[in-house]
Amino acid sequence: MKSTIKGRGKPSTVVYCVLHEGRVTLVSSASLDVSGIAPEAFVGTPVTDNVHPDDLARVAKFLEPGWAGSFSEPVRLRDADGGWSWRMMRGVRTIDADGRPSAVLRFKKIDEPPS
Repeated sequence: MKSTIKGRGKPSTVVYCVLHEGRVTLVSSASLDVSGIAPEAFVGTPVTDNVHPDDLARVAKFLEPGWAGSFSEPVRLRDADGGWSWRMMRGVRTIDADGRPSAVLRFKKIDEPPS
């Protein structure tokens, strides 16, 4: 299974991510430009592994069992140097007929959270 999505040439400030049951299954190549972390490093990990501890409550609803819908929250994500950068996390989560959640997320780099 392919684990990255190729960008369109120039560096991007947007990273796309696909989740299945809370784990990352696919990440766009822009993650290297945005965070300094290769997309393959995220594959197989829980999405919460790289979310700042103070922001975990913001993503909790998105990960609740049985919840489906759209989501938009500013969160801090870990960078390769161990620091944190703000991203606007937007996505859609669905639940399949067997009750398994899947999601497509978009992380856009932002300077600071919206007020």
